[in-house]
Amino acid sequence: MGSAARAARRAVTIWSVLGGLLVIGAGLNGASFLDFGGNISSLIMAVLSFAAVACFSVALFLLGAPGASLGPAAGTGARQAADQLGGGPGLQRP
Repeated sequence: MGSAARAARRAVTIWSVLGGLLVIGAGLNGASFLDFGGNISSLIMAVLSFAAVACFSVALFLLGAPGASLGPAAGTGARQAADQLGGGPGLQRP
C-alpha cells in the first residue's frame, strides 16, 4: 500500500473518530437538556451535531478522492470487483 493510501486511510480514521466523539458529546448534552432543561445544553447539542455531520462529510469526501482507494476492489468496475470477490448469483459472467 502506498504512502498516499495510508495517509488517506489515516485522515478518514481521524475524521471518523472525531465525528463519533462529537456525536457522544451531543448525546450527553441532549440528555442534560432533557434532565435540567437548560437552553445552553440544547445549543451545544445542536452545534456538536452539526460539527459531527461536517466531520463525517469530510470523511466521505476523502473516501471519494482520487488515489484514496482503501481496498483491493476500489476503482474497479462492478464485474471486476465481483471476480475478485468470487462472484455471486447476480454478478456472474455471461
